[in-house]
Amino acid sequence: MIGIMMGGVVLVENVFRYPGIGMTLRSAVVCRDYPLIQGILLVIAVSILICNLLVDKIYGKLDPRVAI
Repeated sequence: MIGIMMGGVVLVENVFRYPGIGMTLRSAVVCRDYPLIQGILLVIAVSILICNLLVDKIYGKLDPRVAI
């Protein structure tokens, strides 16, 4: 769900003109600022991976039958 939410950030920030990572990503794509695009996508990917890791660890603590 975090990946879907991060994808929706770009849409919501552009529709409602909220300044944030989605607006920065859109302006970087329009200006073809490739290092900034790569940096933003790296931050999003790492945050999704960390959230998935935390969920797996918490689920393992809550249900000991699950082997991690």
